[in-house]
Amino acid sequence: MAFADGSVLTSDAGVPLTGRAANLWGPVIKSPDFDPLNGITPIRILGCGGLKEIAGKGKYAGMVGSICFNGVLNFNQNDTSVLTGSSKCTITLHTPANPGSIP
Repeated sequence: MAFADGSVLTSDAGVPLTGRAANLWGPVIKSPDFDPLNGITPIRILGCGGLKEIAGKGKYAGMVGSICFNGVLNFNQNDTSVLTGSSKCTITLHTPANPGSIP
């Protein structure tokens, strides 16, 4: 992610982005995309990963943190080549006590 002040966040912070589709919970029936008649099944997705600022510029210069997402993927049973979705993300950042410890 690049910001207007020159800060650049990358997911290469030594903590890989991992996530899961929580299909055990079933479809998200309150999703506006839920359409069983046309084979559209929204499934909850969630996950987290590490972030670090790499440009050394702007208000996020030198910071590290995490990005976590919570959203849905809309699986189309009638056309498996079509996959849509949406996600809300939460980003937390802080200045590390020992910047040399971040890969």
